[in-house]
Amino acid sequence: MTSGVSGDMAVAALLALGENKGLLMEKLSALRLEGYRIDISDERRNGISGKIFTVHTDEKHIRPRNYGDIQHLIESSSLDEREKTLSLTVFRHIADAESKVHGVPIEKVHFHEVGALDSIIDVVSFSVLYLNLGVESSSASKFHFGQGSTKSMHGVIPVPAPATVEITRGLPVKGTEIGHELTTPTGAAIVKSVAGTYGPLPEGIVLNAGTGFGTRKTEGFNALRVFELDETPGRTLTAEQTVTVIEVTIDDSTPEEVSFLQDRLFAEGALDVFFTPIYMKKNRPAFNITVLCSPALFEKCANTVLRESSTFGLRYQHYRRKTLERRTQQVLTKYGTITVKIGMLDGKVVKSAPEYEDVKAAANRHGVPLQRIIDEVRKTFPFRPPEH
Repeated sequence: MTSGVSGDMAVAALLALGENKGLLMEKLSALRLEGYRIDISDERRNGISGKIFTVHTDEKHIRPRNYGDIQHLIESSSLDEREKTLSLTVFRHIADAESKVHGVPIEKVHFHEVGALDSIIDVVSFSVLYLNLGVESSSASKFHFGQGSTKSMHGVIPVPAPATVEITRGLPVKGTEIGHELTTPTGAAIVKSVAGTYGPLPEGIVLNAGTGFGTRKTEGFNALRVFELDETPGRTLTAEQTVTVIEVTIDDSTPEEVSFLQDRLFAEGALDVFFTPIYMKKNRPAFNITVLCSPALFEKCANTVLRESSTFGLRYQHYRRKTLERRTQQVLTKYGTITVKIGMLDGKVVKSAPEYEDVKAAANRHGVPLQRIIDEVRKTFPFRPPEH
């Protein structure tokens, strides 16, 4: 993030990893918003190719929305639960920051620039594209700040913007002498919502890379680069990795409360979260909550469990696990684009399955049985497991 990060740059960088415009447009239609047009274009700067993501809106004046407005907009959409949760996590970081900056409760915070159509589209687009990658964890470099001032709905404010400072509180930053805003509140909130660690690029094998350009053309290199890494050097087609397992036993929470905890953990990047009904002393019904995450996300997931649940402590262990090589492919059917998960062993497909959330969304959108969508994917998808 040496050139900073903004919402549109983050989306453009993920689009540069793989062309997913069809999937993105299909998902954005779930918001049922009007008055905008998206432009995705190729750009070449300083000899490097990348993408530009631009949202053109018909909003002549930025309509202020509060956190409740945006929450209702996203929760009432037909986005899948993971996409809703990650999008709302980004906006919650911004709402918390604006609340502290202006000294008002969260419910009274009015988003101005961030509440505009283009910012909502940026956040939701990032959530859709990021989750479609199926990554296990994310790392980011330190945030870079410019200096000087910038205009906002509240008038001229210093750079970095106060909301950006609040969002990055406790995270590594670096100041520069560049005389304009580098890291925006939306960009900072997006990175904070997915990054488990900060620092140099982790050791691994580069599988893919993408560059997203900012709309501002400067003398420097106004771009965000993202890398898709295999952090298990030397593996072939099966991967042996370390996974952290967190466990906690709770007997004083409702199913709705532990479900909320599950959503938060998935938004933090947990690999899996599941509940086992048990009975404790005096025959009290309870839940044993199990969280699987990468070691890099242990602190983040553990803090979420301690903060969002009623427990006063937790247990954890590190395990070795072996997995198939995992890939995903977008399959276009008459019911829309469906993500298919593929399991590879020794260079051959041994398993494949459509992504449940995509199948469910398509079934609801078209008013057809779930199995009909699955059957259509099986007819369209060219790969088949070997016959036994």
